[in-house]
Amino acid sequence: MAKNLVTLFCLVDGQPTGNPFSIEIDPNKTVDGLKDLIHTKNPNTFNDLDATMLTLWKVTIPITKDNENTPILLKNIPCSDKDKLGPADDVCEWFPEVPRKKTVHIIVQRPPRVHVLSNESRPGTPPSDEIWQQLVVQIEDTFFAPDSNNYTSLVQFVKGGANIPTTGGPLGGLPFVLPRADRETNNPSLLFLNLPESLGIQDPPSTADRALKKLRGRGIPVLPLFGVSGCGKTRTAIEMLCMNWGFYFNGSSTDLGSGDLVSFLRLVQQRKRYRNCDMESNIHVHILALALVLTRLAILQRCLDIAERERTTFTCKHWMLLQVCFRTLGFKDLFGSLFMLFADTVYRHSIDITLMSSFVRLRFSELHLRLLDLTFNTPSQGNDYKILLVVDEAQNLGKMDFGTFLSQQVYPKSEGQVAAASRNDSVRPILSPLVRGFYQIASDNGHFSIVPCGTGLSLLDMGWLEDSAPGPKGYSKLLGPFTDFQGWESLEQVQNYRDLVRRSLPNDTARSIFDTRVPVESIPELFARLRGRFRPIVSAFEYMMTPSNGRNDWRLAIKETEDT
Repeated sequence: MAKNLVTLFCLVDGQPTGNPFSIEIDPNKTVDGLKDLIHTKNPNTFNDLDATMLTLWKVTIPITKDNENTPILLKNIPCSDKDKLGPADDVCEWFPEVPRKKTVHIIVQRPPRVHVLSNESRPGTPPSDEIWQQLVVQIEDTFFAPDSNNYTSLVQFVKGGANIPTTGGPLGGLPFVLPRADRETNNPSLLFLNLPESLGIQDPPSTADRALKKLRGRGIPVLPLFGVSGCGKTRTAIEMLCMNWGFYFNGSSTDLGSGDLVSFLRLVQQRKRYRNCDMESNIHVHILALALVLTRLAILQRCLDIAERERTTFTCKHWMLLQVCFRTLGFKDLFGSLFMLFADTVYRHSIDITLMSSFVRLRFSELHLRLLDLTFNTPSQGNDYKILLVVDEAQNLGKMDFGTFLSQQVYPKSEGQVAAASRNDSVRPILSPLVRGFYQIASDNGHFSIVPCGTGLSLLDMGWLEDSAPGPKGYSKLLGPFTDFQGWESLEQVQNYRDLVRRSLPNDTARSIFDTRVPVESIPELFARLRGRFRPIVSAFEYMMTPSNGRNDWRLAIKETEDT
């Protein structure tokens, strides 16, 4: 039986009434899902934005011949005649009855356009340290005002125990996390199954344990997770962040976590000289990279403040979940929104690299000391504790699409030297200056490590990354990237994983359904056809548990996994 869909006429803020577009949606879907449909239907209008950055307003504006050429400006609509829709609201809450015909029901508002830091048009000289600090505090105080949705969302998250979202339905209780591009589903996300707690080493040590062991107590500024697609890089990075404080960035526009790094890439592309391969372009990237870190520092400090006030525990695992799973939890992208505010302020006040780096270093040092003082989560390494900066899907930043930049080992004094440097293979993709910007967050390089991971990172990328690191070279030859990802090596491992998923189900009824969809006899074929990399067998389990039209047999699920 077909679902009862409602038709909503939407209008982009500033467009005339005669330019609406219709969206058909299940009224039981969320407003966040409505944003996704709007974004998908208008790829050219919103190609520079993630769907989460759109704001939707309910209005009632008749569409007539008399007003079809009249632009509708949201700011001119009285407050009493418009209502802001929350992303976690159900559509039926706002439209309990069939919407009127020939009427604009939704105004779609874009976020404010942010100026781009540009050397061609700098607004003036940088402010003093004191004024810059006041500007940042003012942004934070406004963004985290006690009655704001931003702050109340954080309070709700910290007080609520910060648990992984779970599936409903007959196979409920399994992890459920939506990437930014996914539509509303109820499919399990087994990538998040059985994550470790914040303290202690797993027995036997996991891949993440081994990666952290390489970092701890050693002056390693960067440890790339290097491997083929599906080998377990993202799972390893997430486990590392469960056991070690850190920041999670993602270079894909459709993947997990915040869209702040994607917004960063767009800002870089808006600068006219982003392909000039000069040091000024590098510095522009460094400043924006520091703004990314400043955003994470500000939000984590607020979370710790709330936890302290409420006398509750907030661990690095909770912090990872907020960074990676906020969309599934019903929260907006606080990281992306705050980053854009900082980036705009950087432009308007001509913040230079010296001012930005010294300020972020101070903030980073304050956070590092605070984390060391947490009685419930004291890092075992003492003052040598490393905060991680994970850059997932880093292969997207290894392309020249986002500009050409100069190797950090070249400091030309003239345009001729720039050209010579380019001829000498000193041209770098944006991954290099981004990492260099991250290196400026602390005066002690032993207090952090950068963890790029992604399919397609090449040995050349490894050289670029070391290029970006301060201090002596040669650590990558001595240590090498981390490649020790354990795949499925035995039939027993796959059987044990099936048992783990089964034990995670809430009751006997769910386990009985699971036994039907993922029978014991499927294990030998799973191992025979998908052994090796971590992800394919996990995906096959997800497919088998959620049969769809045309696929209601476990054999078809395995074949579908093979074909992808």
